[in-house]
Amino acid sequence: MAKPASKTRPDGHDGTSGLLPGLIPIDRLLVDNGRSLEAMARMSNTLLDRLAAWQNETARFVAMRLEQDIAGQRDLAACRSPSEALEVCSAFSRKAMQDYLEEAGKVSGLAGDMTRACAAFGESLTAAAAPPEIEPTAAKPAASEPARTETAA
Repeated sequence: MAKPASKTRPDGHDGTSGLLPGLIPIDRLLVDNGRSLEAMARMSNTLLDRLAAWQNETARFVAMRLEQDIAGQRDLAACRSPSEALEVCSAFSRKAMQDYLEEAGKVSGLAGDMTRACAAFGESLTAAAAPPEIEPTAAKPAASEPARTETAA
């Protein structure tokens, strides 16, 4: 029977471990870092969700403010006197200031959500990096002590 061909390539790679001989094999690396990878994936999903919420909120606000700006220009164009124009401009400015302050609060809340998501990721990554708990082993008798055996009476 013919001897099977060697799996070792000319570069010394055995084709199974994922890394060159003498280094940590890729399968072990994947197992050891699996929790870290899972934590990163959760963080990425969370941050993408938060960024999408931020983008949606910003788009909603810009669309609303553009409508308000156009309406303000129409109201100003319809004014018949300087005092009426002053009143329209004052009302428009007060409303715009209120809208921007409210939006700043919403965006700050979204930024806080993202910060908390990053902090949770840091905690997950720290937990993932912690060495796994080692099961306690039964104490072995010291070399100077003879092993105890039970004798039947």
